[in-house]
Amino acid sequence: MRSQLSCAALALCAACALAQDSGDFVPAAELERTRASLDWSSQLRKQAGQLARLAGMKTLAPSSTGTLRLGVVLVEFPDQARPAFSEPKHWADAFFSQGSYAKTATGEAAYGSLRDFYLENSGGKLDVQGQVFDWVQVPTTRASLAEQLLVTPGVRNQLFSAAVDAVLARDGEAALDGCDALVFVCAGPSRLEGSSVPRGSILWPHSTLFMHKGKPWRYYTIESGLKWFEPIGVHCHELGHVLGIYDKYGLGDGTGMGQWCLMASGAHGPRAGRPLDRELESPPETLRRLAEDQLKQGEAWLRRILRPREGGAPGDLLVPKAPDQRPRTGTDLPFHFCAVCKVRLGWSQPITIDPRSGHAAYLTPVEDDPNQVLRVLLDPRGRESLFLEYRAARGFDRRLHKGGLVVWRVGSPGAFLRTFVLLEAVELIPAHGLDTTDAALRDPDTIPFPLGDTQQVTVRGKRRGAWSVTLSQIEERDGRLYLRISTE
Repeated sequence: MRSQLSCAALALCAACALAQDSGDFVPAAELERTRASLDWSSQLRKQAGQLARLAGMKTLAPSSTGTLRLGVVLVEFPDQARPAFSEPKHWADAFFSQGSYAKTATGEAAYGSLRDFYLENSGGKLDVQGQVFDWVQVPTTRASLAEQLLVTPGVRNQLFSAAVDAVLARDGEAALDGCDALVFVCAGPSRLEGSSVPRGSILWPHSTLFMHKGKPWRYYTIESGLKWFEPIGVHCHELGHVLGIYDKYGLGDGTGMGQWCLMASGAHGPRAGRPLDRELESPPETLRRLAEDQLKQGEAWLRRILRPREGGAPGDLLVPKAPDQRPRTGTDLPFHFCAVCKVRLGWSQPITIDPRSGHAAYLTPVEDDPNQVLRVLLDPRGRESLFLEYRAARGFDRRLHKGGLVVWRVGSPGAFLRTFVLLEAVELIPAHGLDTTDAALRDPDTIPFPLGDTQQVTVRGKRRGAWSVTLSQIEERDGRLYLRISTE
């Protein structure tokens, strides 16, 4: 009899445990929301609105929801003609086609257009459309422009204003009406082809602002490639800048958020990552190394400016010989924006929760629904918080080495000295737990939770009055990510 009672008791305990395991976790969207006394996203939108109201600067950053119309201007030079694949249709397919872009103009596999990428990331909230304008030639040579810094007075007029003038002269003064931003595709070898354009040059892929006849234009520029058509990854990254998102790749090698955000190295798809047993690097060591690198780059620019190239005039730029085969690249299938970017762009409405109440919830993949983001407060005012997203190998993220819970800390004091990312107090909390400035760049299999037996992490806020938040029982199961949220 005692044996039967014992068996019954064990069965009842197992049944209760099973019921608790599957029954008390609720969808993230059903959690009780809280509102911090200082709401982070509202403050951010307010500041952005104040900035946009500056006189004459309403187009500083176009809207990241609705329809975004791009004007794509193809530019060639007296010393650099357009590539063989010069038809505007090739760029129209890469930019604006929907669900059909499977091969580039030079025959390489493609996995979707820029429009496809932004529709997926935004959950359909941003539709990128536009027009590709046929080639125009500017008077200044490519070699001369390549030797000029982006900040050189007048250099943007020599390239961008001259290109716009040529388009308007040929296609009519109203040709660019309705365009929210511009893209300049400049004839020349790409990074894949060994372009020797130095970082900081006006021809280096970048995004900023230029004025044309009193009107401010947001734009980005990129090289066309001469042998191979440029994949969409860098285009997607630079358009992120046009929409007002900053870089997350850090000030130099071994810094930043790695492949976990398009605005870091995610534009280049999967990376092998640094080994876990690599020597750890402290903030002072990283700072010293970065300072030395910046000095070397500055010296290189001074030599370019002050010393003519041997056998040629100042400004000559050699066109490198491209490899016989295109180097392997992940830029044909860039990874998603991180959850923090999606919130800032207005694509994600995160569920904000107070961890002191205790919660058990599950998330579904953020690739399917950008609203599947939890914001966990680390202090009562909401100045510091965790953003939680479940990344899975699907859609544009399908080459992820490993899916799971990706944990971001936002608003933490001193974040720059742990990541060396300018203008962004955002950090990735890796499952491997290493205290090193290149933590986000280590083996990508060791970044998401859970990691082996590591199903829990505790994060303490760094502001006065902050809490220690514990994420526990992290489990990926049946296409969902389960976790518990509590405070110590």
